[in-house]
Amino acid sequence: MRLLDLGAGMGGFAVAAALHGAQVTVSEYNLAYCRITQLRADRYGLSVPILNGAGEHLPFTAAQYDVVVCWDVIEHVQDPAAVLAEIGRVLRPGGQLFLT
Repeated sequence: MRLLDLGAGMGGFAVAAALHGAQVTVSEYNLAYCRITQLRADRYGLSVPILNGAGEHLPFTAAQYDVVVCWDVIEHVQDPAAVLAEIGRVLRPGGQLFLT
């Protein structure tokens, strides 16, 4: 499963999902959180791509992910509609979004 953790925070869920076999990519706006996520992934010997950027402009190809998770993020972004459009673009047809 290809999973995008959009607004991954400190990477707890991303690392747990990778430990259970998901191909996880992290996108996180806070650079310090990106560094913490990298430390967590390194601790378990995981290769987790980590992007420091905003959800309004995701540098991924269309239909790239089976699952996108976005935990408690949408209320913090500049343009929620743009983030949702980007999620729709990178999510494969029939893919699943978990948004809180």
